[in-house]
Amino acid sequence: GMPIISVIKPDINFNIPMKEVTIENSLHINPPVNADLLWNSTSTQIVVDLYENMTSGTTYNVTIENTALSGDEIPIEKDYIFSFTTRG
Repeated sequence: GMPIISVIKPDINFNIPMKEVTIENSLHINPPVNADLLWNSTSTQIVVDLYENMTSGTTYNVTIENTALSGDEIPIEKDYIFSFTTRG
């Protein structure tokens, strides 16, 4: 089936195992920050570990482009976009 994404911040969840390298290449944070993507053992969840101080009171937009593939190489339906705002 088609991959479905859900976000419970800061975790990004997938309904089926994903091809990790395709997610890592298709995930963008704007304004840019350095982040590690920490996968669980079944390739269905990412914890986004931000190891850089983020600017307080700033909204960050996260895009996962539809070049992201499941383990069976099925792309996500469309770009998945969400945002979060830091306190400040």
